[in-house]
Amino acid sequence: MTDQVAKYPPRRTFNRELRILVHEIGHVLIARLRDAVVTSVSIVPDATSEGRLTGAWPFRAFARGDVNARNIRARLQPLMPGEGVDHTPAANVHLEIVEQVTEFMGGRAAEKLVLRGRPSPALDDFRQARELAQIICRSPKSVERLLKFCEQRAEDLLRPHIDLIFGLIPELRSRREMSGAEVDEVIAAILTRFALANEKARRREWAQRVESAAIFAAQIKE
Repeated sequence: MTDQVAKYPPRRTFNRELRILVHEIGHVLIARLRDAVVTSVSIVPDATSEGRLTGAWPFRAFARGDVNARNIRARLQPLMPGEGVDHTPAANVHLEIVEQVTEFMGGRAAEKLVLRGRPSPALDDFRQARELAQIICRSPKSVERLLKFCEQRAEDLLRPHIDLIFGLIPELRSRREMSGAEVDEVIAAILTRFALANEKARRREWAQRVESAAIFAAQIKE
């Protein structure tokens, strides 16, 4: 127990660390489910956050890596088609914004799925999500509705992978920081373990059915 407590940063309790782990893993899984690049994930606190996910933005103008959403909004919002204008040329931008906002909401969604109590405020997640949403939304109400939609979408995407969330918790907790390659390796190992366990369970079930059938056949002959 002493060794475990020693790993927590000052003023971070076990429950707080667990919430941070689940939150960051939610971001990671949404990113990988949409095949986005994950550069690193960390639960080591710094001056501005207690955990973070970094990755490469898909917009060509920001391909160098982790860029604040405010900068993307400043670049793209003036270029978006106005009301009554064909939005087809900007369809890929609309799609990517919805995908990225869903990723920003993935932390809260993961917390809601596996933890009790209110999710973390996630103020920077909301700030960046709103910055992106304002590129394609025309009113504060539409921005909030998009955020709610994306949070529910993130929850729906993560629900089938709750076991994977729990499988990743001890790995990230032990390592504290992981590269994107390490994340993919761990996910692959966990999924392989799940597949083996499912296959063993299937074989046990089949053996029980064969045994039951044999017993039934013997009883009929008697």
